[in-house]
Amino acid sequence: MMRRQILLTIGITLLALTAILYGIAATLLASMPSTDYKQGQPAQFLAWSTFGVGLLFSVITLLLVDRLVLSRLAALSRAVPHSNHYKQFKQVANGQDELTDLPAYINILLTELDQAEQLRQQAAIAHQQSKAKLQNLFENSLVGIFRVRLEDGLILDANQCFATMLGYNSAAIIIGQKHSTDFYLDPIEQQQALAQISLHGGIHSFEAQFRRQDGSVFWGLFSCQLDQASSSLDGVLVDISQTKRAEAELQGLLAAMPDIILVYNREGRCLKLFSTNHSWLVKPIEEQVDRTIYENLPPKLAELYQRYISEALETQSNLTVEYSLDVAAQPMWFSASVAPISNNSVVWVVRNITARKQAEEALYESEATNRALINAIPDLLFRIQQDGTYLNIQRSKHFRVINPDQLAIGTTVNNSLPPALAEQRMHYVHQALNTGELQIYEQELVVDDELKHEEVRIVPCQEHEVMAMVRDITARKRGEEALQRSVEAAETANRAKSVFLANMSHELRTPLNAILGFTQLLMRGGALNPKQTEQLDTINRSGEHLLTLINDVLEMSKIEAGRVTLNQTDFDLHGLLNWLQQMFQLKAQSKKLQLIIELASDLPQYIRADESKLRQVLVNLLGNAVKFTEHGGVALRVKRGEERGERGEGKEREGMKEAGGDVSDLKPALLSLQPTAERKQATAFSPQPSALIFEIEDTGPGITSNDLEHLFDPFVQTETGRRSQEGTGLGLAISQKFVQLMGGEIRVRSTWGSGSIFSFSIQTDTAEAAGQMPLISRQEVIGLAAGQPSYRILAVDDRPENRALLMELLTSVGFEAQEASNGQEAIDRWRDWQPHLIWMDIRMPVVDGYEATKQIAAACKAADVVPPIIIALTGSVFEEDRKVALANGCNDFVRKPFRAEILFEKMADYLGVRYIYADSQQSSAVSSQLAAQAESFMLTAESVSVMPDEWVEQLHQAAVKMNAKLVLNLIEQIPEPHAQLAQALTQLVDDFCIEAIVDLTQ
Repeated sequence: MMRRQILLTIGITLLALTAILYGIAATLLASMPSTDYKQGQPAQFLAWSTFGVGLLFSVITLLLVDRLVLSRLAALSRAVPHSNHYKQFKQVANGQDELTDLPAYINILLTELDQAEQLRQQAAIAHQQSKAKLQNLFENSLVGIFRVRLEDGLILDANQCFATMLGYNSAAIIIGQKHSTDFYLDPIEQQQALAQISLHGGIHSFEAQFRRQDGSVFWGLFSCQLDQASSSLDGVLVDISQTKRAEAELQGLLAAMPDIILVYNREGRCLKLFSTNHSWLVKPIEEQVDRTIYENLPPKLAELYQRYISEALETQSNLTVEYSLDVAAQPMWFSASVAPISNNSVVWVVRNITARKQAEEALYESEATNRALINAIPDLLFRIQQDGTYLNIQRSKHFRVINPDQLAIGTTVNNSLPPALAEQRMHYVHQALNTGELQIYEQELVVDDELKHEEVRIVPCQEHEVMAMVRDITARKRGEEALQRSVEAAETANRAKSVFLANMSHELRTPLNAILGFTQLLMRGGALNPKQTEQLDTINRSGEHLLTLINDVLEMSKIEAGRVTLNQTDFDLHGLLNWLQQMFQLKAQSKKLQLIIELASDLPQYIRADESKLRQVLVNLLGNAVKFTEHGGVALRVKRGEERGERGEGKEREGMKEAGGDVSDLKPALLSLQPTAERKQATAFSPQPSALIFEIEDTGPGITSNDLEHLFDPFVQTETGRRSQEGTGLGLAISQKFVQLMGGEIRVRSTWGSGSIFSFSIQTDTAEAAGQMPLISRQEVIGLAAGQPSYRILAVDDRPENRALLMELLTSVGFEAQEASNGQEAIDRWRDWQPHLIWMDIRMPVVDGYEATKQIAAACKAADVVPPIIIALTGSVFEEDRKVALANGCNDFVRKPFRAEILFEKMADYLGVRYIYADSQQSSAVSSQLAAQAESFMLTAESVSVMPDEWVEQLHQAAVKMNAKLVLNLIEQIPEPHAQLAQALTQLVDDFCIEAIVDLTQ
């Protein structure tokens, strides 16, 4: 608009100037003599008139320029000092006047506009990249992601995983074309889902069956949220068909069980009942569920049930009871195992033992009858002359013989027995007479068409006579045969249990291999922020803890199966003791106990022993000491040589007794677990075997003399243990077994009311830190060093996730890698590709790892070529499996779950591979910072008391119920000023030390 005004003003100015010029010209003409210009007067008037009009237009033009242009430019120049860019303008202004400097200011504004445009374009590019990343996550997610219209279920958007679950090759086929309602197998499930969405605005973890495009059915677990603005549902879908199949298999196992399983609450109300044999039930299932035992059983039996339910809940221990019950007017005997499954309910497992009871009664009657028969006439007795003539016979009518008429005084052996048996008897008669020694032999003969076994004893009685005793051992022989069959059955059962343990080991450890392995892969990526790194570290530690629990459970099963062996390794004893201190320090502090760990100056740092069993023994003994001690403290002493004298050298004990529960004045007596220069010299490597003495002393209540006699018996608890209502009574028995395997014996000295001292010794060998210790590099391998050949590695495993983990580890650092899903594929890959090293899984379909290893070795031997290095990679925990793997041709043996460092170290050992390692300084700095923060805050009952009493009580109840999720929800309520308290409590949950939270809040 302003531009048009300026142009108009300039135009008028030009017209005015033209008029003025013409006016001037006319004036000049008018002033000329009439001789020069004939028009005289009229021309003069015209000239002046033109000049006046031009002058008027000039004045008007000047006014317009001043009002429309100059005034606005002046206002703009006056506004410049008040603008945000005035300082920058001052740097380029020449200072003559505002209008002169105005173009410079305009240039600055234009520059700023260009910069703003560039920033806008950069933001648009960043937005596009972020959108691409989100789209990539959306498309490559391992769960189905979808958006559907609420009105009719039309699929508005979906990723490829969602389309694949429904049987389509592309998501574009279903987006805008298909409705989610088309895929429900049961319309009722769809209605239930819509009802929950309408009620709650969303749905979480809803299970339903869906039909794919090809008609096949799968189980899905989905969650979604209602978007009110777009009237659509956003959600995720996961295929849980495999989980459902596992549940069905479990139901099948339950269906195969002959037992009756019931669940009762504290009041005796039946919550659940499962039975495959309804003939054993006093009432149908539907008439027993949700009814009390007083409604279902006779009064006396109901009282017995109630008594055992109450006792199991109060003691939190398993009970066994036998009782009789009339079912369908028939007396039956049952054996029940009662076990608590919560603080308010028990499981009651019933087994019919009527047949066993009847067999016991029949056996008792049979034994009484046999005793009467034996007392009456146990054997056949007679005297025989040297020529075989019977001189005297004592036989009961119940003792059957072949020829009763021929067995009489005066007859001979040849008359009463078949020729072969007669010749055998006479042989032993003559041998007895010749040697003067007792002769014993057995014979078989058929009496009344029945095979009979007899034992014959012949002893000389006179010069030409012998005394013979014939005993019917048919029953014994049958018993021996039955026993042999029982032994064979037991061996078969033991083999079955071993197979079960091997399967359980494989099935439990193999998924953990994927969890821990991919956690390591994520941590190796280097693209994580500190919080993500901490979260992955929590997952990794939790997986390691779960692995430890699984190993312990399998170790218990191995004890029951008689397969406990000693597995000696070289390890850092001081590191183990330091781990024990960290494990029990917080528990001791929460009870205001002093925890002392005292090491002898000549204690070796590295030893060779069974670290796992030693750790379990020390954890059990220290755990008991801390658990049952209320005042004073607990001390662990480790040394070489003879054990400590009876209650001597007990200054720490005296200090702990004087404390009387208040340890504020106690001076810590904990010696450093890092050896001083003097100790390092004393612990120099020596290959000689030595004994280590461990002593655990506490100021607890002590143990009574009666309990001491049965302290190490299985399922036996002390009086203090029974009052605590904790434990099963197996810990000390297992610890004693482990110590005995390590060449020692646990001994205890205790006086009621004065504490206890548990001590044991084990036989160990000192180990050298360098060379003998199987140290694994903790540096992260990021590549292969230059100047070495290209190594080909074959990964063989039937699990896709395990192969993916191995392939990612190998290829990420530069190895050439291929994979195979079974032993036959491994053999084919070896023939075609000739790998340098093979990671061989053992349990695989088609051809297992052992067979594949043997075939590859045989083929290499036949072709006279160097065989590849084959390392067994399996989830087995049995040491004998290592020996089997080596015997079948494997070069080494690695257990799942494995650490990436172990795989790289093995390949370096066998192939001579050299690696490039990542710098670990940054991670060390982060660890040091976290450690400094942890040391600056001490978690005590007082630090928890900063929170409201109601919150503390809720936290205590959640911890008592071991509800980690609820505990974490309560921790999130801690305000920011107490962030260290929240961090410390979270660490306890991550380390599975919820019991410590119970102690802090009680």
